[in-house]
Amino acid sequence: MSLGLRGPQKNHPKVQDAIKKTVDVANKYRKPVAIGVGQPWEEEAKKYINLGCRMIEIGHDVVVLRSIWKDLSTAIRNR
Repeated sequence: MSLGLRGPQKNHPKVQDAIKKTVDVANKYRKPVAIGVGQPWEEEAKKYINLGCRMIEIGHDVVVLRSIWKDLSTAIRNR
């Protein structure tokens, strides 16, 4: 699977089926599977953990921090 697989194409039924098959075979042979998730991070992470993935990459540091800082600065401005 490509690490560049992101966005709407990742949720396509054929892609989800391929991910499931990959995870099933990897788990059968005791090989770890990692997948990157985007927003909503918690929801996406749980989805792939339940699918059998054991390593979850939750956004990139810059993306995660930017999101946190943006939400925080908006909350502070709106006080």
